[in-house]
Amino acid sequence: MYMDLLISYTQNKITNKGTKIDTCKLNLYQYNENIHYIATFVTNNTTPKDHIILETKYAYILNLNTGDITGLFGFISKSTTITVPNKKSINKKNKFDDIRFVIKNGFYGGGKSFKNSIKYKKSIEKFFDVILSKIKPNFKSNFFLNKNYHRSELDNLPLFELLVDFHLDKKNIKPYNSVYLTILTEYPKKKWLVKNENKFLPAVLDSYGIKSKYIVGELNKITTPISIKKLRFICNLFGEDHVEYLKKFDWVSLTIDESRIPLFLNNKHMFELKNVTEKSNMLKVITNGLSKNIFGLNMLNEIRIILCDRDFIEKKGVELKFDCKNFESFTLLSKKWESIRRHYDKGYRIRYVFPQSFIEDIESNIVIDDNIFKIKILKTEEDFITEGSIMKNCLSNHYISGNNHIYLVMMCGKKRINLQYKNQQFVMKFGKANTVVEQIFNIPIDILIKKINHYTNLHWYDEKYDFIKKI
Repeated sequence: MYMDLLISYTQNKITNKGTKIDTCKLNLYQYNENIHYIATFVTNNTTPKDHIILETKYAYILNLNTGDITGLFGFISKSTTITVPNKKSINKKNKFDDIRFVIKNGFYGGGKSFKNSIKYKKSIEKFFDVILSKIKPNFKSNFFLNKNYHRSELDNLPLFELLVDFHLDKKNIKPYNSVYLTILTEYPKKKWLVKNENKFLPAVLDSYGIKSKYIVGELNKITTPISIKKLRFICNLFGEDHVEYLKKFDWVSLTIDESRIPLFLNNKHMFELKNVTEKSNMLKVITNGLSKNIFGLNMLNEIRIILCDRDFIEKKGVELKFDCKNFESFTLLSKKWESIRRHYDKGYRIRYVFPQSFIEDIESNIVIDDNIFKIKILKTEEDFITEGSIMKNCLSNHYISGNNHIYLVMMCGKKRINLQYKNQQFVMKFGKANTVVEQIFNIPIDILIKKINHYTNLHWYDEKYDFIKKI
């Protein structure tokens, strides 16, 4: 097959006193209706003990008639002394995630070695002009014909923007503002495009069952990249009335996607809350979380985890209600359900066993004037998890230390502190979020330490209990 060479470029770079030589070769061909870009980056690295050759190839093939694009990538390594694994190659048509990878790394990225080279940057500007001259006459849309691709604001990847526009133009698909991100992971099937007048965004939303005038209108206004999968996850939470709920909170903050869409948001992890009460509670949790600057993936991941845990537990025959109304109670409920799930996974719970006389003595109230101080010894994993969540500290991770320390809670009304006992003293005393203990607790702490020190031969141990028969 005869290939017409449109433009080529070669550059060498010698570093490490001549022991490392980097070479790049860029070629742009045309054969029939195809534009073929090939970039080859080779590193020759010589050391006293080894000679390593690394060859990376990036390429794409664009069909000027159909707009179809294929991204190609390959990595070959050779060494005289060690085995260097070859990276898996890519070669798929219209897979825009791969195409962006090729353009970002094999065109603008210069294979890393030439990224900051002024000569290299000037060469790809010439390549871009040639590619643009070949593509632009084939546009059907006047909008794209008149578009200035030299002033692209798309992650400094104007070539990717150009190729996406050309592809959509040839396929008669109408784009929207954030199509350059969405197309990395979403591509509507023909039946959805036909149903939606070849409009990219409505077709994608319709395929997920979340198309509405409100969502389409809002997404067309927004210039911020939005993850459709995140939006779909939120819509599924609220069911058929999701639009009414979306209008009540800043869902854009939760669906912003700077790079890749999380892999966990797949069909297996889509949940709808059971009733209006649960949906109302979730709305309160989300708005409260947003007010505390808990955005995007963090909050959605927490919601996914708690609902996955509920789904697992309810399949065991246990009914659970989503009854939290702020992010603090949500976190506590999440820890409780995680503990229940762990119970089913392991088939048992774990607790520390103290002498009953010791528990009754230590947990008896301390009364000073009109103040009643209540004490609780943390014994189970659930105790540590719950207390850590309430007190906003890392106590939930300290259960394993319970063999050598005694952990206690002291409460006076709504005030609460945590105590850690070892070697006849409290080695740690802290209030909420590890703040300093208030003076009101000083006297009862002294009384409590004397009570514990009275048990000179105290012995406790951990045990498994509450066994579940696994069928």
